[in-house]
Amino acid sequence: HAVSRVLEIGVLGGSSLRMWEEFFPQAAIFGFDIDPGCLAHGGDRRHVVIGDQASGESLDRLMAFVGTGVDLIIDDGSHVTTTQRFTFDRLFAHLCPGGLYAIEDLQTSYQAPYGGGPDGFSMVDYLKRLADQVNLYGGPRSGQEQVDAGALVPEVAAVHFHYGLTIVEKRL
Repeated sequence: HAVSRVLEIGVLGGSSLRMWEEFFPQAAIFGFDIDPGCLAHGGDRRHVVIGDQASGESLDRLMAFVGTGVDLIIDDGSHVTTTQRFTFDRLFAHLCPGGLYAIEDLQTSYQAPYGGGPDGFSMVDYLKRLADQVNLYGGPRSGQEQVDAGALVPEVAAVHFHYGLTIVEKRL
């Protein structure tokens, strides 16, 4: 189907918003950033919302503006493990069926300044547990122990791992 809504968390210089606008010529492109200076990168089909991805209130306000049925969500924001997970848990439901949720720069899951490390609580660890649930059960089953990502499993079609990037695909 034609892509109609793209959301990128983390605007910085706005170049990726312009790229998405060119790549998806019919889509509304939404950016979300904590820096008010990023408002300068809105225009045409690009809309920028200012807020903190670690705040449920900010994310709720963002999604009230964007609406449901987002085709592609890209998290290129804080790169902090706890914030990546909070944002994923909050926004995955807003994807349309068949939509994609991309999390960039996941090498930070192995870096202490971003909350990463070998403790099993990084974003990569969370996504691996999600992939385990999808592959083992195809979704949560009664009587089976579930990982912390179990609530999302019925909605997940696939988890694709690449260097520094994971893409979670929502079921049709």
